[in-house]
Amino acid sequence: MIKIKKLLQIYKNEKYAKATISHAIKHARDLGILQRCDNVSVPDWFEQLKTVSYWQSQLRGSKVKNIPSKNIVSTKTQYLYHLWNFNKWLSKRTFTINILQGTPENTFVQKTEEKQFENIGDLFIMLEQPFADQKNITRIIKQYLLDEFVVVPFMINQSVLHVALN
Repeated sequence: MIKIKKLLQIYKNEKYAKATISHAIKHARDLGILQRCDNVSVPDWFEQLKTVSYWQSQLRGSKVKNIPSKNIVSTKTQYLYHLWNFNKWLSKRTFTINILQGTPENTFVQKTEEKQFENIGDLFIMLEQPFADQKNITRIIKQYLLDEFVVVPFMINQSVLHVALN
């Protein structure tokens, strides 16, 4: 894993170190030396989730009409891609969730349980529950946003190189 802090010793400026890495990766991809080994596109099953399709229908698509292409970048596709990245991050982790449960005596008991989400749809369903604690969701989103690195896997001659971009 390449760390930007090590390059700071050479470049003495984080901005130039990041620009140099990005430039080198772009040229290596163009020359065919590097190849992404993860699937960059969002799978169809994810777009067809009830919550994702409803949310996506609220956004405007591309201004370009009469050109059917998934390569056109719009705000809608960018948001969907970022939501997909959040979904991949979410499904790999286990979270501690506080849940209010009703008892037969018409009172509530707060319980803490470990939960692993299958996809982001489960997270949205949890929000729709009566007496849902939004602090759980806020904590999960903050944890995602505070992750230090985004790791992008590349292939070099059949071996995987993980590049961490801050």
